[in-house]
Amino acid sequence: MTSLFKRYMLSYGLVIIVAFSILGGMFFAQTNSLALEEKKLTLSDTVQKAAESTMSYLSAGKEVNGFLAQQALENNFRINLMQLSSYSGASIYIANNEGLILRTSFPGEHSSQPGDLLPEIVVTQLLQTGVFSEVGLLNGFLTEPHFTQGVTLKTPSGDTDILVVVSIPAEASMRFSQNMIRIFLWYLIAIIIITLIATYLIVKQTSGPIVALSKAAQSFARGDFSRRVQLPKYHDELYTLTDSFNSMADEIMKNENERKGLIANVSHDLRTPMTTISGFVDAMIDGTIKPENQDKYLHIISDEVKRLSRLANDMVELSRFQSDTFEFTPTSFDLTEVVRRIVISFEQKIIAKNIEIDMDIPDVLNIYADRDSVFRVIYNLTDNAVKFTNQNGRMAFKISQSGGKAVMSIENSGTPIPPDEAKNVFERFYKLDKSRSENKQGAGLGLYIAKTIVGRHGGDIYATSLPDGTRFTFNLPIKGLKDEV
Repeated sequence: MTSLFKRYMLSYGLVIIVAFSILGGMFFAQTNSLALEEKKLTLSDTVQKAAESTMSYLSAGKEVNGFLAQQALENNFRINLMQLSSYSGASIYIANNEGLILRTSFPGEHSSQPGDLLPEIVVTQLLQTGVFSEVGLLNGFLTEPHFTQGVTLKTPSGDTDILVVVSIPAEASMRFSQNMIRIFLWYLIAIIIITLIATYLIVKQTSGPIVALSKAAQSFARGDFSRRVQLPKYHDELYTLTDSFNSMADEIMKNENERKGLIANVSHDLRTPMTTISGFVDAMIDGTIKPENQDKYLHIISDEVKRLSRLANDMVELSRFQSDTFEFTPTSFDLTEVVRRIVISFEQKIIAKNIEIDMDIPDVLNIYADRDSVFRVIYNLTDNAVKFTNQNGRMAFKISQSGGKAVMSIENSGTPIPPDEAKNVFERFYKLDKSRSENKQGAGLGLYIAKTIVGRHGGDIYATSLPDGTRFTFNLPIKGLKDEV
């Protein structure tokens, strides 16, 4: 399997090489074109001036008489050709219509001298078209590549043609092009190496967290939820992704611990009452428990069955409230009446622990919410308060209004919740340690269910640790879900 790092490096490397190659090719072509254009302009200018000088020489030759005058004209023409050759670096050939070279710009200094013949292909083209142009060895006439141009001139009498051919060495231009190519290649290689190194570092920095995320995800697939990914240095998209992944991992770890805790709690809460029930029933069957004592143990069995029923109901309620398809059925009802009914339902337990009840509630406070769900919230909080209130302790119920919300608190005396644990008591399956109370009934779902219901109604719930007890407070919008129905 090709890694993401290799694919990125290969893709970026190819893009860089192709891009610089195209850029370099365009630069070289443009530079070479400018150099050739300069040579062509020089060549054309030299051809034109050589042709003008030749015509002047031919025209003046018809009018000059005498050997000395003719000789002076000849020397002047030769000097003009040499000056043109020196200025442009060109070789100039003057030939007749048969290709026989009559004059050159460098007598005695070149392999082609007067009396030599121009290549037949040059002569033929000049006589047919009047112009000639080539880059090369001129059909073997030259020993090195040259830029060559030629024109055809008519003699003053008009009965014959004069060929003017000019050649400029191409070696300098070729050497220039070769140097440009060489310099460009070195620069190209250096830039590609530097760019690839930078790309390597960037891709490595980018792919590193992704690889780490992949390995962590594989660990999760194997059931190891302890692995975390180190956050990148820069606060970019990868940082956000890694941070979200670690948060997700923390949540998965938390859920896994809660799942294990649920299994342990449910197993314990199921095993204990079932062991009690099974033991008492077996004792009744084998006669260990006498008939006159069976009524006492039947009541114990009944209490254990109720414990199992409460556990089952909590699990069902938890599943129901967590379901996305669950919908509340809001109605208008008196919150204070619900509180009174719940307190009355706990009368026996309150009397058994000799708990003092303080009620600070209005005569009537109507709210619009799901009555059964709100009943469950207050019942769970009251049950929790009664359970942890000390013998001969006290409980206080208070209801008020604030900012369009009904605010209710249930306070009980007894061992307070440790402040650092107050925020955790609403988590699923959470139980305080043994220092809280010896009463360990329930699977730690009651307060979580209460928090879920209050939250779904748009309210808040929290616990406060007091010097001599604990206070649970929640609020609900008085109009509640009315606008949503």
